[in-house]
This record gives sequence, structure tokens and C-alpha cells, in this order.
Amino acid sequence: MTAESQDSEIAIEEIEVAPAWIASVRRTAPPAEVARAAAEGLGVVRAWLAAAGAGAGLRPGREVVVYHPAAGEVVELECGVEIDAPVERALAPIRFARMPAGRALCARQREATDAAVARALAALGQACRDRGLMAAVRWEIRSGGGSVEVYASIEPNAAQVAYWNGPGGDRWAELWPLIDGAMGAITAEILEVAAPRPGERVLDVGCGAGTTALALREGVGAGGAVTGVDISAPMLAVARERAAAAGAGTAVSFVEADAAAHPFESAHDLVFSRFGVMFFSDPVAAFANLRRAAAPGGRLAFVCWRAAEDNAWVTVPLGAARSVLPDMPAPIEGVPGPFAFVDRDRVRGILESAGWREIAIERRDPAMALGATLEQAARYVMMIGPVARGLAEVGEAVRDQVRARVAEALAPFAAPAGVAVASSCWMVTARA
Repeated sequence: MTAESQDSEIAIEEIEVAPAWIASVRRTAPPAEVARAAAEGLGVVRAWLAAAGAGAGLRPGREVVVYHPAAGEVVELECGVEIDAPVERALAPIRFARMPAGRALCARQREATDAAVARALAALGQACRDRGLMAAVRWEIRSGGGSVEVYASIEPNAAQVAYWNGPGGDRWAELWPLIDGAMGAITAEILEVAAPRPGERVLDVGCGAGTTALALREGVGAGGAVTGVDISAPMLAVARERAAAAGAGTAVSFVEADAAAHPFESAHDLVFSRFGVMFFSDPVAAFANLRRAAAPGGRLAFVCWRAAEDNAWVTVPLGAARSVLPDMPAPIEGVPGPFAFVDRDRVRGILESAGWREIAIERRDPAMALGATLEQAARYVMMIGPVARGLAEVGEAVRDQVRARVAEALAPFAAPAGVAVASSCWMVTARA
């Protein structure tokens, strides 16, 4: 560890943070109430460890608070205590979570006061700005001696890792049957485009809860193998359970890793993704890494969203929600997120720069099956997508108003078979 800068007499170091586990609870609070919410959350975890943790073999360590911006003017907190490793599934509201890891800036303070933490955060923020970095994930570790270490992650995809291992990842892990139902037509089309063949080795990028990995297994047969990679521990837990229930054995395996940088073996005949490649902070570097994961002449096949305005499953509910909440933000295009790849020419340029060839980008407009009833369809769009993010911090009365307006707006799309709304995607293929 070497000192890198000084800000208001606070030494800033760049260090490598090793992976670690915490037993934790989640809290949200406005900035002025973060300290109170963190103390309350830590008290809940300490009480649980005292009552149940010892019997489970958990040895509590230092207190940890991870915090990053959430929707609206609030801060999302993960309040926890270090443990050696999870031993069993925790009971709500306790969960086992991984702490942020990798490259980070660190400021150490002798006193764990709110003022000291605030000074350290300000110094870290300035250090990040000086380097042209955005630290979306920050955390503090408090030792028994009263000192505190404050960190700011400078890993390229830290914000995405935090989101998919936080409430967002938990929500997707819980709702995977609804998501798969909505995306059934899209999934079928991208699998047809990818055309997995018997005996092939396939890498499924952003595999989520395992649906596409299991479908790809059917294509490659007994002589092939599928590796699913994702950064979301909650969704990978579901994927592993589903693979075991399906008797997939060693034909399907899962890796928790950032596909943008993971050192894959260069042996995959097909690199595949259903909506899993739009979140890279450096897409050229990420797709270059995926090209290295491909065998010579290996194929790439992925699907990504076209512009939000071409996706009625986004615009119709969002317009209805804005009749109640006029300031609900629109999806941002061209930045890491669902609508990063709306520009066909940009996608082609990224792949060419990453070394892919024979690039083909085709528009497809399959329907999104949002639910069997209007009530189910409204529930879906309020839990997944832009409307869900805009409702993160509103009360139940407002949510009820939005639900009614969304159901009314979706009524023209209802049919005996359910509520189906247009989507619009790019189906992209290339060769290594």
C-alpha cells in the first residue's frame, strides 16, 4: 500500500480489497438520516448473530456499511458484520452478501465519528474526480478499537456489481418466472439465431437465473457443455438450483464473475447473451475479452434493446405513470444499462474495435407477454423496468394510482391469450 494523495490531511491509498462476506440487512434513508439507519441496521445484525449466529458457527468480525445512491434523494445501505463464510440460508431480514472487492481508494480515520466519515468521503470523492473516476459504491469498516476505514471502489463495473447483488438482483431472482414468461418470444428468436449445435461449448454471458443456459444445453446435447457467467450471486443461486433440479449434472456450470474481465478459456464455439452485454463500462474492452473466450472462428450471438421509443412495453406504462408522477425519468440511452446499444452503428463499431468480424445486426420485433390479465401486466411493469425504478421511493397510495393508470393504458393490448405489447430488439451475430 502506498500513499497516493493528501486532502485536508487525509491520506488516500489505492489498495486491492480481497473478497469477503457479511451478514447484513438493507436500509434506505435520506442523507441526513444515514447514520441513524446504519446504526439501527447494524444493531439488528448484531442481535441476530448473538441469538443465532454462534450456534451456526458464525464468528462475527468488524462492522461494515456499504452505501450507494438509490432512486430519488435517498441512500441505499447494506449494514452488516464480517463473517468467515455463509453457512446456511439466513432468515429474513438477514442475508449473506459479498462485500465490494477489487481496486479501491481507502482513507483511514482514527475516530469513527460521523464528521470523520464525512471528511473521508469528501476526500475520496475529490481523489476520484482528480483521476476522472466515478465511485458509485462506497463503504466503511469500523473496528473494535474505534477507528474507521472508508473506501470508494474504482473497479470499472462496481456500480453494476452492486446493483445486481443488491435489491435489484434479489428482485430479478424472485421474479424470474415472470421475466421468462414476458421474454418467451424473444428468447426463442435469439436461440434460433444462435443455433447451438450438438457437442459445442457455449458461454452464456449474463445468464441470470439460468433459463438460457438450460435451453442452450438442450441444443448442445450430451456431448456439449454450457458455462453461464453472471455477476449476480442471487440469480446464480437460483440458476444452480434449477440446473440441479433438471439433472443437468456437469453439462451446465455457473461462474460468478465479471464477463468483461474474467480470464475465460479460449475454447467456446458460441458466446451467447440474452440482454446481458449492455452494462459494460468499457464495451470495447469487454467484447475483446469475450472474443478471447471464443475458439478460433467461434460465433457471437446476442440480443439487446433498440430505442425505448420503439418499445411499447416501455413507453405505454411510462406514459401512464407520468400522469401521476410527471417527473418520472425516461430511460437513458447510450450509457451502460438496458438501452446502451440502441445505435446500430455504435454496436458495429464496438464489435469491430474488439476484433469481431462478419458482423450482422438485424431488427426483430417480437411481442412481450406481460401477463395473463391486466392486473398481472401492470404488476410486471411496476416491478421490472423504468417504471419500477421510478417507483422505488413512493408510498402505497401513489403506487395504487399508478397501477390503475398503467392497467388502463394497457387495456387496448389485452386479448384472451393475455396482454402482449410490442418490443423491438437488435439480434447481433459475429465471428471471432
